[in-house]
Amino acid sequence: MFYVLIEWNGKGSGRTVKTSFDKKEILSERECKLTDKEAKKKYHWRYFYAYDVKCSEVQIFKNFKNYAAGKHPLNTKFYY
Repeated sequence: MFYVLIEWNGKGSGRTVKTSFDKKEILSERECKLTDKEAKKKYHWRYFYAYDVKCSEVQIFKNFKNYAAGKHPLNTKFYY
């Protein structure tokens, strides 16, 4: 698997911070640590629908070739 870490600044723009084949390396580099479920407990659920919030996005691709070709990721996880 190939992982891509994207950090969203909460103002509508994001940037690719790191790409790697190592999942632990990607997860250690993210700024935001709360999963969807944990964030909904900490913040009100409407918080995520009303604003563009700061978050970390991890996209998972089958391999680097799919990422380089611009194909859709197999899975995407968000951390708030």
